[in-house]
Amino acid sequence: YHVFYFILAGARQQLKDKLRLTKPEDYSYLNKTVEGQEKCYQVPAIDDKEEFKKLCKSLDDVKFTGRNQEEVFTLVAALLHLGNVEFMAGEDGSSSVKNEETLRFVGELLKVEESTLSLSLTQRKSVIRGTEFRTPFQVNESIDARDATAKALYSYMFDWIVAKVNSVLSTKQVKSKLLSIGLLDIFGFENFKVNSFE
Repeated sequence: YHVFYFILAGARQQLKDKLRLTKPEDYSYLNKTVEGQEKCYQVPAIDDKEEFKKLCKSLDDVKFTGRNQEEVFTLVAALLHLGNVEFMAGEDGSSSVKNEETLRFVGELLKVEESTLSLSLTQRKSVIRGTEFRTPFQVNESIDARDATAKALYSYMFDWIVAKVNSVLSTKQVKSKLLSIGLLDIFGFENFKVNSFE
């Protein structure tokens, strides 16, 4: 998940302005800690700004166009903003979005209608014998729906990147051998003094 910190530290100001990116402290997903653990926005041994440059260079090397890169960074920004969507309970206990402007901007970034996004985060849809039913979520269910949506989007993005890298690195000769690139991403290994995986 380092990409969140890399983009906040290293993206050009024009891109940050377009994606309304600020600093790690402003994003809920970057402020979660385990009880008793301090918040950490910068790992001393990692220069996030330099790592963002390396990331962009790596994407260039595997033929990600400027548009492809902007799409990836837009989705990363959408995930950060999605984590900031908050919910409130109505008199009947049903959930609704508290900060609609944040939701509206997430919808813009994802190219999804605000109303569609709002419904997916605040109601469960069921179809029984051809009839559609909607059941309002409570606040905790909306939070779970928001987080599950973010996790799914991140996973789809990761899978798309791996598939794109594999397709770019393969040739017709290599494709017949069914070779691919595998990624090992184990949280925290970059912080070990001796790390044979890197």
